Amino acid sequence: MHDTIVVGAGLGGLTAGAKLATAGQDVLVLEKHTIPGGYATTFQRGECEFEVSLHEIDGLDEGDAKREVFAELGVFDAVEFEPVPNYRVRHGDGDVTLPHGREAMEAALVEAFPEEAAGIERFFDVVCRIREEISEFPMSGGSLRTLLTAPFTSPTLLRYRKTTLGEFLDSLVDDERLKLLLSFNYAYYNDDPYTLALPFFAAGQGSYLAGGGHYVKGGSQALSDHLASVVEDAGGSVELGRLVTDILVEDGRATGVRHEKTNTGTDARTDRARTVVANGAIPNVAEHLLPDPHGADLHAEIGDFERGPSLTTLYLAFETPLCELGNDHYSTFVVDESVDALSETATNSHASFGRRSFAFVDYSQVAADLAPEGQSTGTVATLDEWDNWAGLTDEEYRQKKAHVKDVLLRRLDEQIPGAADAVAHAELATPKTMHRYTRNPGGAVYGFAQTPSQSLLNRQIRAPVSDLYFASAWSFPGGGFSGAILSGYGAASNVLQRDSRAEPAAAD
Repeated sequence: MHDTIVVGAGLGGLTAGAKLATAGQDVLVLEKHTIPGGYATTFQRGECEFEVSLHEIDGLDEGDAKREVFAELGVFDAVEFEPVPNYRVRHGDGDVTLPHGREAMEAALVEAFPEEAAGIERFFDVVCRIREEISEFPMSGGSLRTLLTAPFTSPTLLRYRKTTLGEFLDSLVDDERLKLLLSFNYAYYNDDPYTLALPFFAAGQGSYLAGGGHYVKGGSQALSDHLASVVEDAGGSVELGRLVTDILVEDGRATGVRHEKTNTGTDARTDRARTVVANGAIPNVAEHLLPDPHGADLHAEIGDFERGPSLTTLYLAFETPLCELGNDHYSTFVVDESVDALSETATNSHASFGRRSFAFVDYSQVAADLAPEGQSTGTVATLDEWDNWAGLTDEEYRQKKAHVKDVLLRRLDEQIPGAADAVAHAELATPKTMHRYTRNPGGAVYGFAQTPSQSLLNRQIRAPVSDLYFASAWSFPGGGFSGAILSGYGAASNVLQRDSRAEPAAAD
């Protein structure tokens, strides 16, 4: 009998498992893949290591809740974080470099748009205040006390809780180019600024402004491997290549899981526990893991929830560092010239790959330690959706992948002349790829969409049975590396709080 079984070794599951194991629990983490991490992983081709998803992790300043988590779990002692210096935004003939940090970025934008100075100042004030107020939220989620004290502790958050990023920008500034610059990385959070909840955007963006952006030296796999080692060093177990097929329920409480070898479906085993933490997609828990009526109850609770977007990513290895071709930026966001207004970005995310906006990351601009000396790696990423790749035969799928790879490489070469000729390896991942490795429905990389009705406390999804907890991008507070980490830490905190309440009072 284990204290806790964690279903899935993504960042949420690993963080939950690590906190519980270091608190003295007997923890078993089960992961269907051959490596831990979910989207926080790398893969190797030849001598190069490829980052699966991480562009940069936000914050790590004193106001960042992750700092407490990382300090507690020994992350800062084992993992190096390389600061990312700035962002580049290309839009038609426009070419703007935005520095990290509130003061520097605000000053650069005011200099470029002096007539919009008041709106720019208001934007940064509100974003940073929301981030400060959200950082005071308990990581275990909200409570009645949180709601009652919100008018006093979180007035800005309360005011804008139903506001979208697009609505907020429209209320502040008129210049559409400025709106695009202020929201240049909205795709880190959702696929439409006019449905993206402002508080979730502000939590992440405010963290970038306060603490900057960072890349994990050696790739995000280093972070995942460390968290897995924390579980094991504390006496827990992380078993890879194990697919959980059922969450066991007895008398209305989760009591364990059944699991088998992922690739063969053999070696079926049952493990019991006092607690189950589900790190997988909540729709999958409802549809595939819980028995009815509990699965049906959970499905009914999330039935109206809309899932977020997926991504298509082109992984590239170059025979030379791209600085030798004139690129001196880590992140380059290319807004297609067909986009004239912020309101057109959502339509553009469904445009052809020849017109769709994209982001390029050149990992050689920091000490990423992903490629041998004299070589480099990078990724081209664009928003995508499952339906763009559904219903294709195997041959049609291969042909479309080859076509999209060529299109994205051509578009990168337009930004960095000579980049295409320097490519030593190119490999495309689609929403189907995202689904295959994580089983997220539709290949959704951020979980449920961060709309106002699905954000903040609206994202606190109740398990239909006791002793079952959720820890992933699909639960509170949401997607991205930070969201998943805080979700896992919050779930573990709730487990420990439950156990502390159940302990008998000490005798006088």
